[in-house]
Amino acid sequence: MSKFDIDLERARKRQTRLYLLLGVGGILLALGIAVPLFFVSATVVEISPKQASRIAELRVTRGPALAFGNKVYSFAGPIGLEITANGYLPAQLEFSGDAANFVEVRLSEAPGRLTAATVPASETTNWYLNGKFASFGSSLSVELRSGEYELTLDNRFYEKEVLKVGIRKGQTTDLKFDLTPIEGLLKLRSTPSGARVTLNGKPMGSTPNQLELAGGIYSIELSHPDRKNLSDKIEITSSRRIVERAYKLLFEDAFVSFRLEPAGGLLLLDGQRLDHVERARVDALKTHTVTYLKDGYFAETQKFHLAPFEEKRLALRLRKELGRVEISSRPSGLVSINGKELGRTPLSIELPAINHDVVISKAGYRPYKQKLLPSSKTVKRIDVKLQTELQARLAENPETYKNSLGLTMRLFHPGEFTMGARRSEKGQRANEFQRRVRLSKPFYVSVYEVTVEQFSRFRPVKPAPGNAKHPITNVSWLDAVQFCNWLSRKDGLEPVYRLRGGRYLGVNREADGIRLPTEAEWEWLARKAGRKKTSRFTWGDQYIIPPSSGNLADESTKGTVDLYIPNYDDGYPRIAPVGSFGPDQAGLFDMSGNVSEWVHDLYSLVPPTGRRLELDPFGASFGDSHVVKGSNWRSGSLTELRAAFRDGLKAGRDDLGFRVVRYLYGKNDATN
Repeated sequence: MSKFDIDLERARKRQTRLYLLLGVGGILLALGIAVPLFFVSATVVEISPKQASRIAELRVTRGPALAFGNKVYSFAGPIGLEITANGYLPAQLEFSGDAANFVEVRLSEAPGRLTAATVPASETTNWYLNGKFASFGSSLSVELRSGEYELTLDNRFYEKEVLKVGIRKGQTTDLKFDLTPIEGLLKLRSTPSGARVTLNGKPMGSTPNQLELAGGIYSIELSHPDRKNLSDKIEITSSRRIVERAYKLLFEDAFVSFRLEPAGGLLLLDGQRLDHVERARVDALKTHTVTYLKDGYFAETQKFHLAPFEEKRLALRLRKELGRVEISSRPSGLVSINGKELGRTPLSIELPAINHDVVISKAGYRPYKQKLLPSSKTVKRIDVKLQTELQARLAENPETYKNSLGLTMRLFHPGEFTMGARRSEKGQRANEFQRRVRLSKPFYVSVYEVTVEQFSRFRPVKPAPGNAKHPITNVSWLDAVQFCNWLSRKDGLEPVYRLRGGRYLGVNREADGIRLPTEAEWEWLARKAGRKKTSRFTWGDQYIIPPSSGNLADESTKGTVDLYIPNYDDGYPRIAPVGSFGPDQAGLFDMSGNVSEWVHDLYSLVPPTGRRLELDPFGASFGDSHVVKGSNWRSGSLTELRAAFRDGLKAGRDDLGFRVVRYLYGKNDATN
């Protein structure tokens, strides 16, 4: 094969490879175009209204997509689209390219804008559109839907303007209003006439006068010889185009000064307090009244009349006022006035007519105090019966009060009675000795037994659900008196019990603090207080227990107590909240039932000697247990239900609590 043939063969092979490459490339190109087109979706966007559809433009804001006319070509996935048209608000649209072939969009008209302003600028302008208030001020700027509107401009100093305005969507309409001032008239008169008139600082003649004025606010000044200048403001408005004024010009002032003897009183000029005495300004040609007053002196009043510009000095000298005072008392006492002793009652004395502090005192009696204002017109008298300290305390202390812990305390005035029971009385026990007792001191007693909640403020108690208002139980006699001393200090009273290191040392019977009632006090309260005679039970002498007499061993306790009360139901199988039953005749709660109560006395089985009268007894002086009084929720026997029942215990129980008392006064000499 020649060299030419070899070259020709090579050229043919190259050409074949080229054709082969071109064919493969064409196939690949066709596939590159056909495959994507296979996965492309076309979505038609229908736009309304038709006016907007003709001018709308579409713009892809998200995703692989192209917008042509009203179609969007996209691949699968979320597509974002913005549609705009002149005169309409832009709309935003999102859809999935592989799921939506057709979407609808409705464009809202863009509002037009109306702007308007007044010439000259006037901030007192009201703007109205179609009769409704739109704005206030010298200009208006508001967005409106396309259409026709009636624009009204109302300014009290200018003529009203009304104009029809057309608003086009998406366009701004700008207006200027040349205001036309209203024409008005000002009529001026004065007394006297001939006053010079100045209007906004410019001379305008004299009164009477008529001035033609444009709408607006004007400052007027009138001046006249020997008369005070007068200033005023007037308005010429669309609703009041004619303004009339008639002024009365006052004379120029006069001046008055005062010399006062003695100083330090109250000076009144025409009924008004005057704090300075030099050159007080007053109206001329007018009668004025001046009055000077001072405690302990007769008031002085003068009248005066001054010409314009006249100055005058007046002297006001006061005379001392004395009043007679007659003071008497029963019994006679020492009289002190303003801290100075002046003698004993009866006393007659002249005193300055000022307030005085009068005190009548006598040893053993509450000082009597009174403020007194003598008068020269009448004799002032003080006639008083002096009270002992006890009488005074009784008069000023309330029948009931609540102490710092919330305990309601009721005042009682006890007397003489016989405690205990005769041997012949049904249910009587041998330890219920009869004793004649006289209780001489008034005392307060807690209306209710001390509750768990109240005791917990003194010493924490393990709580149980719903027991806050139950009476405190399982406390010893020593716990109870320690509580009493704590409450005495809390209430600012003198503690009754002497305690040291948790031990009881004795009692201060002259203290007025909180304590346990004595056995005699407790029994007097349960049997005699509020009653015509001493009773056997708290409810009276009848053996049949009245309904709701207290929380006792009723039918519900059958099987849990030795004795129960047949046919009696109080509603509580165990302890009840304090005050669950009504008060007894003395106004006290739970003196029968619920829990028994500690009292102050040591328990003793030693009978009294003879029939001597015991005065305010505090019980035996020795013993190893303390007296317990009253029935409780376990009580079902006649013996325990009686108010004379007594027992002695060393420790607390779950059916034993306490209530407290305190003397109205402590020391015995309070009655002297």
